[in-house]
Amino acid sequence: ENDQIGDKSSRRKGDYEQAGALLNEALSIYEKHFAPDHPRIASTISHLAILYHSTGKYAEAEPYYKRAVEICEKHFEKDPEKPGTSLGNLASLYGDIGEYEKAVPIYERSLEILQESLGPEHTQVAYVLNNLGELYTNLGNNQKAQALLQGALAIWEKALGPDHPNVAISADNLAIAF
Repeated sequence: ENDQIGDKSSRRKGDYEQAGALLNEALSIYEKHFAPDHPRIASTISHLAILYHSTGKYAEAEPYYKRAVEICEKHFEKDPEKPGTSLGNLASLYGDIGEYEKAVPIYERSLEILQESLGPEHTQVAYVLNNLGELYTNLGNNQKAQALLQGALAIWEKALGPDHPNVAISADNLAIAF
C-alpha cells in the first residue's frame, strides 16, 4: 500500500518477475548477514508481500506480511509507525480477498498505532481511515463507515488541498456509505 516494489526501472516497466527476483536475491543476502528479525529484512519482505499482493498472488503475500508485522512489532521502539504500516498492508490484503471481519481489527490496531506515532492528522492515518471506512461499508455498517471516511476526507483536504485525487477517493467512498 505505502511501500514501493522492486528497483525503480523494473517498476516503471512493470517487470514484476524481475522485481521479484531482485527482492528474493536481496532477502537471501540479508538473511546471510543479519538476524532473522532485523528491520532491513522486514523492509524487503514487505516489498515482496506488496509485489505478490499487487499481482494477485494473495496466498504468497500473506506469510510475508505476517512476518513483516512480527519484525516491526519487535522493533517498535526504534520505528514506532512501522508496525502500523505493516498491519495496514496485511489488513488491505484481507480486505481485497473479502475477509472483512479479519481485516477490521487489524486496521483498527494499525490506526491506533499510526495515530499515536504520527499524530491524528497525518496522511498515513487518513489512508487507514479510508480503508477501514470502505470495509465498514462492505459490512453494511454505514454509520461507522461515514465517520471514518469523513475523518479521512478532512485530513486529506487539510493536508493536500481540496483538488487532490485522495480527496476525491474519500468523497466517492463517503457517497457510497450514505
